[in-house]
Amino acid sequence: MTTEAAAGGETQNPAAGSGAAGAGDGAVAAAGAAGSGGEEFLTYFPEELRSEKTLTKFKGKDKDEVLGKLAKSYVHLEKWQVPGDDAKPEDRAAFHRRLGIPEKVEEYAAGVKPEVPEGVPWNPEIQTQFAAMAHAEGLTASQATKVLNFYLSRAGQGVDMQKTASANDLKKSQEGLKSRWGANYQRNTGLVHRVVEEYAKPEFSEMLDSVVVDGMKLGNHPAMLDFLAQYGEQRLDMGFIQGDSLLVTSDSAAQDLAKILDDPKHPYWQGDKAAIAKVQSLLAVVEAPKPSRR
Repeated sequence: MTTEAAAGGETQNPAAGSGAAGAGDGAVAAAGAAGSGGEEFLTYFPEELRSEKTLTKFKGKDKDEVLGKLAKSYVHLEKWQVPGDDAKPEDRAAFHRRLGIPEKVEEYAAGVKPEVPEGVPWNPEIQTQFAAMAHAEGLTASQATKVLNFYLSRAGQGVDMQKTASANDLKKSQEGLKSRWGANYQRNTGLVHRVVEEYAKPEFSEMLDSVVVDGMKLGNHPAMLDFLAQYGEQRLDMGFIQGDSLLVTSDSAAQDLAKILDDPKHPYWQGDKAAIAKVQSLLAVVEAPKPSRR
């Protein structure tokens, strides 16, 4: 009787035991291999982050592959970090290039396309200055265009409001002068037109358009128009104004007005004060009442 049999009644085979252990190790390895196609890669991240879906982009067969993907992603992210106030000019410029902003401001300015509303004064030099500023601040051409057009749209609304207010002022003034001047309304209107056109300096025209008295522009105020008509009468008596030049019919005034309004390059559309005053005087002639026959 052997000692093994005496101890347990069965013979223990060491080889068999090691075989069982080997089988167990194989099972673990097999499980690990199967896990590499699942969520095993998440074990390389802190537990509190493992539920983040964005981590799936770092899935890999082993730790080296997972960390390699993570490192590449971080390096790429660093390249897109917005430069701080203390960033070097070359770092800021490199970031702008990655955004698609041309290096030369001339190329950049070509992509900034303003939409100027009718009646809004616009100087190409302003566009050049704006483009240079937007380029330096790192706005894309598309962003700069949107900012610029937002401003222009609001300016256009302001112009429309100003036109409406001016038209209302003119109508109110005309009603008072028609009553005061009576049959001389068209003649006096012609005098005012000639005085403003021939004698008014730009500063005076600007004052007529900008100064507000009694809730209306000075250029539409009955007292000012009365004064201009009287001044024109004096110049007429002195021979500085020819009487024939006052024969401005509503038809001829309408033709002159149409030429101005149909010409986008006319100084009127650039905000010229004298041109605005002329348009207002032409409107007064066009809208003057026709003399009745007795």
